Amino acid sequence: MNNLSYRVYSSFMGWKLIGIKQEIPQVINLIETKIKEEVNAQYLIIEHDRILNADIPFKTIYGIEDLLIFKEEYKEENNISNLKRIKR
Repeated sequence: MNNLSYRVYSSFMGWKLIGIKQEIPQVINLIETKIKEEVNAQYLIIEHDRILNADIPFKTIYGIEDLLIFKEEYKEENNISNLKRIKR
């Protein structure tokens, strides 16, 4: 079981929780869906560690450009991680 979850908040008409996801791709999909509906909203992603029972600010998305950068960073990081696992 994954010990991390991600709480996603939107600033559209006041800050509100829009979802709790277990994986980053799910977070990206949620924000991609919401960003089309909520013009000029910001998104705050909080990482929750169940073992430590701690919330850690993870990432703020200020618009579509930030979302695209975040997606690319995730893809690159995931590819590097996969390469390291294969080489072992």
